[in-house]
Amino acid sequence: MLLAIAISYVLVTGSNQLRSGPNISLDTALAKRDTYGSDFLWFKKDNRQYLIRDAATLQRINQLFDNAHAEKVEAKRIKRELRPLEHRESQLDREIDSLTDRDDPPLTAAEKSHLSDLRREMEELRPKMRALEREEEEIDRKRDALEAQAERDMVPILEEAIRNRVATEIR
Repeated sequence: MLLAIAISYVLVTGSNQLRSGPNISLDTALAKRDTYGSDFLWFKKDNRQYLIRDAATLQRINQLFDNAHAEKVEAKRIKRELRPLEHRESQLDREIDSLTDRDDPPLTAAEKSHLSDLRREMEELRPKMRALEREEEEIDRKRDALEAQAERDMVPILEEAIRNRVATEIR
């Protein structure tokens, strides 16, 4: 089981990369981005809110998430491979349903043969999809563990930033 951190945070680097802790809603994260713009880390620790804009500190924190980001790239590759298979599965489902749901007139020999071909293709497709889905689940688990570790590794950096006054308390 992964240990949760006791710090809420929103990290924005550049104009389009936003990361937030698991206890921050997307609406809250977007509101922080609207308030503070880009290149900042807002966090809440011990009921106090802080803001970091120091580029070196932000870079240190952002680098903690590099391994998790690499897993996201791999997850996207799997999604690209899975998408056409899912689309084909949906097409096959519709075609099979259209043939098996029909009561009258009975299926012709050609339609029965076509239905058999569709079912065979579906049976060949499913193991490929399941393998990719298992791979995707494993990558998600690995990425979650890497993100949790990065968040734990971030805590001492934030505490140091508070001590060194790199983190500005927001009142």
